[in-house]
Amino acid sequence: MIAFVIAALVAGVTAAAYSEFASVYSENGGGYLFCSRTFEDRDLLTYAIGMSLFLGYTGTTAFYLATMDEWFFEFVLPEWLHVLPHGTTGVVAALLLGVLNARGTEESGGFQLIVTGAKVAVLFAFIGGAFAFRGPGTAVSTFAGSFGGDAVGILTISALAFITFFGFSAIAASAGEIIDPQRTVPRAIAASMVTVTILYALVIVAMVNSPVPPEVIAEQGETAMGRVAAGFLGSIGESLIVAGAIFSMVSASNASILAASSIGSLMGRQGQAPRRFARIHREYGTPFWSVMTATATIVALIVLFIGVFPAEGGLGAPIGLTLG
Repeated sequence: MIAFVIAALVAGVTAAAYSEFASVYSENGGGYLFCSRTFEDRDLLTYAIGMSLFLGYTGTTAFYLATMDEWFFEFVLPEWLHVLPHGTTGVVAALLLGVLNARGTEESGGFQLIVTGAKVAVLFAFIGGAFAFRGPGTAVSTFAGSFGGDAVGILTISALAFITFFGFSAIAASAGEIIDPQRTVPRAIAASMVTVTILYALVIVAMVNSPVPPEVIAEQGETAMGRVAAGFLGSIGESLIVAGAIFSMVSASNASILAASSIGSLMGRQGQAPRRFARIHREYGTPFWSVMTATATIVALIVLFIGVFPAEGGLGAPIGLTLG
């Protein structure tokens, strides 16, 4: 928990800068917009930042959806559908999210609200299961009696946890789509930081109160929460966590596509990407070409990740390249 609080404080410094810039420049583009306004005569620098952010959003989305594909094959799809090539559900999800974002920001935002709400509901069910299983008093005392860890370990976890707070950059990247962004964006960023920190803290309290032995949890890796939830809530707990993980990957992907297309559109307007990226669709009112380019990049990267670096081998295996 100390590691997550440290990560939140460090991310908060960056969030404060994003909030300040967003209150001054209320357009789409996020970090690329801010840098292009600050370094107006440094075209190479601003281009490098814009491309880094575009590839960052599309690359992480490809990771989300490639991982989601593995979860689908392991936990969701019936056995008779396992004949499908790995990556199928990830590519289909990318295409559907691309179409959603191409059709309208309002539709994308409404979908985001539903999926994120479902994810938070799953987390509350997980936390509630822990407190119901142990009882509030026992849960708190168990957590309080389990504090430990060395400074190096805490800082290492903080470095890993930092990225979990960085979703606020997608808020700033879409400032131009938000009503009264000078007020709304800083408040939304602050609310997201506080909410996430509290939720993570409560999840950690729940994990410490797990009926599953710590050494067993350590072996579970990324599915550890499912094992713990099964201990609290039975088989339905594991299903809830699988659903929550999928909701999480879909919501992060949707927000990243929106942010990437906003950056691509601004780069097109400023002449640092093909001009058609800046074109607004007459019917949908969205940067259609930018959205489609971001989606195509994500699909290509999903195929690359799963084809070259799968856990079970692949083109990268002979030279020791695996992502797991």
